Amino acid sequence: MRQVFGRYTRDRQSARPVHRRNGAGASDTGTLWVGLRRGRVFISSNADKASGTVIFYRIDTSSTPTRFVSGIAVDPSDPNHAFISFSGYNAYATASGTATGHVFDVHYDPNGHTADEYRP
Repeated sequence: MRQVFGRYTRDRQSARPVHRRNGAGASDTGTLWVGLRRGRVFISSNADKASGTVIFYRIDTSSTPTRFVSGIAVDPSDPNHAFISFSGYNAYATASGTATGHVFDVHYDPNGHTADEYRP
């Protein structure tokens, strides 16, 4: 896996900069993954289109941590598959079994515009 960093944008909830991470391979210019500081995750499959026509789908779930998205590693062979990391890892919560996880394996379904349950 490789981690791809794009330009910065601003999170309207917090007005703090967040990273925009775009898709897998150099030939895929349309896929863009976006992680916000409160754990929300969005994806666009047409990010290379004209302004005003780009569509983002929110793909975080109720099981997603509400912590800062600290990284997105997109699968170079599949722009709809990524590993997403969240900040706030707590070794004590992990040891007690109450942690929600730190790194999640995510598969996006471009037909249904949903992601499977995030799997740690």
